[in-house]
Amino acid sequence: MALSIALHFQYSYAARPICSSRSCFVKKIVPVKYGREIGVPNSSPFCYDLERELRAFDDTKAGVKGLSDSGLAKLPRIFVHDNIDQEKKSWNGRLQSSIPVIELEGSEITDQVPDACERWGFFQVVNHGIPDRTMDKMLERIRMFREQDPEIKGDYYTRDFTRNVAYYSNYDLYESAAAVWKDTITCKISPQCSTRKNCL
Repeated sequence: MALSIALHFQYSYAARPICSSRSCFVKKIVPVKYGREIGVPNSSPFCYDLERELRAFDDTKAGVKGLSDSGLAKLPRIFVHDNIDQEKKSWNGRLQSSIPVIELEGSEITDQVPDACERWGFFQVVNHGIPDRTMDKMLERIRMFREQDPEIKGDYYTRDFTRNVAYYSNYDLYESAAAVWKDTITCKISPQCSTRKNCL
């Protein structure tokens, strides 16, 4: 049985309109979060070659951390959204709630985990038996990885999610209606992880 750990560094979500890459016609999309169609007028500042900009961002293999470290003066258009007010309203309601806490010792875990996954997408686990010292070391190592030179991290940057170690920004970058300001490192830990090439 494999254990998969995904660590997300930053998060933001909003729907973004998309235009045709060859010409600036109105293209309708159904944003994942809001479930409504958005029309983009031909004169919209959002009308640009989205796929080219997504590919340019992805090809750097530096993720949003690389953008942040570069000292950019202006946020790239793939992260700019026209429904900021709706985004704030949506997240303000969520942030007032507390993050679900799952206690591994309880029998109600079978109900809590699916509910937390469906409603939040993440949760905090307590009474898991892993010492605080070990958890602190793991977080320290994650920070160390995050602060590595981009060339070193770039070796792990991939869209091949079958790899045991994958570092990426926006797992659904080319399919989603929104780019998010987030980098992720995923580590699959199992007895089959036997080669240094695929394991940290």
